Formats: sequence, structure tokens, C-alpha cells
Amino acid sequence: MNLTVTKPKHMEMTMTKNHNYIKHLFLSFLAVVLIAVPGTALAGMPDPIKTELLEKGKKVYFKRCVWCHGVEGGGDGPSADRLFTRPRNFIQGTFKIRWTDSGELPLDINLVNQDIFNLNKSYPCFFDLVFEYTCFCAIDPARRKEYFDVVHGILKNDGLLFAIFIPLDKDINRDGPPFGVNLEQIENMISGKFKILEKNFSNLSIEPRKNREKLVILQKMRANEN
Repeated sequence: MNLTVTKPKHMEMTMTKNHNYIKHLFLSFLAVVLIAVPGTALAGMPDPIKTELLEKGKKVYFKRCVWCHGVEGGGDGPSADRLFTRPRNFIQGTFKIRWTDSGELPLDINLVNQDIFNLNKSYPCFFDLVFEYTCFCAIDPARRKEYFDVVHGILKNDGLLFAIFIPLDKDINRDGPPFGVNLEQIENMISGKFKILEKNFSNLSIEPRKNREKLVILQKMRANEN
């Protein structure tokens, strides 16, 4: 006697739906896990610390760096007080060689979300060029000298500040931003810090801004030029 047992069709449909639901649920869970895993875990373990390289680096540090950065790297070496821009404090960890995770390639460019008036603490004598456009006019006129101090601090020697100052036709005492810009006042603020290489109205300005903005290229002066 042959006995054949078959599942009712509605049961097959239910089991198929349940199977698909569990499959989708698992895939969703896997996707969440992969998103949550940090890049460092997927990139593999970083190279092990090489003791001999640490010792070589330590010798270089205590020969060339300790006088400014200090024994512990706190920027408090015996020469620190005589430097116009104080040496970087490595202990704070505010300065990073790169922003990508260990095991990933560094980027050619990074976006830094930071208070502009703190940049010289993180990037002293770091940049070759600073481009200025509509940042200066947004700063309270009372802090504009501080702005030039910061730019001077983050530029390397002979570094350039490529600036387009606007609006020249607005009184500096009127409400802003944008606050008005006075070129004579700027020249007084940069005295002893920058020299002007070029200053002119650009023929590339769009029509509504012609004669209202001026291109000024400034170069950071070396200490012996003052």
C-alpha cells in the first residue's frame, strides 16, 4: 500500500513567505553589522610597533626637537617662550597627520571643521597658501587683527595669503556680516607680518561686484625682514 502525503498549497506558500522573510531579515542584519564595524577592523591590524625604530626616533627627538617641544612633548621646551608661534603640544592630540583610519590610504585633501581662531594651535607654520574670500568680511571688525595673526601663524615662511577683499563700498561701522572692508586699515594690521606683492581690481569680477572687491596677494615676512 503506497501512501503519499502532500502539503496543502496554502502551507507551501506560507513556508515560502517565512523563508523569504527570514532571508531578508538576515541580510538586513548583516548589512547593519557591516556598517557598524569600524574601518580599522575591516582594514586589518596595523603593523606591529618596531622597538628599534622607536629608539631611533627617540634619539632624533632628543637631539633636534626637545629644545622646543619639551621632554614630554608638551610644547614647553627651554626655547618655547622665545618663539613667536609656540611649539605644538603633541600631548593634546589636536594635530593629526591624517584623518583616515589606520590601514587606509591618506587623502590628498582634508576638510577641517574647526574654529578659525584656533587653527594656529593645530597647524603652526604648516601651509604654503591660504585663500581668503568672504571669510574676512564675516568677522567682527574687532577681531580682524587676530585673523591676520592666525593666518601669519599657519603659513610657512614666504607663504602666501591670496585674498579677495569685499565689500569695499560699505562703511566698516555698519551692521554685518558682511562688514565693510577698509584696505588702509588692513595695511596697518599686517605691518611687520606681511608684505604686499600685488593689489588691484580684477577684470574677472562679475558685474555686480566690479570695483567692490579687490585682489590682494600678501607674503609672510621672515623674522629678519622686520
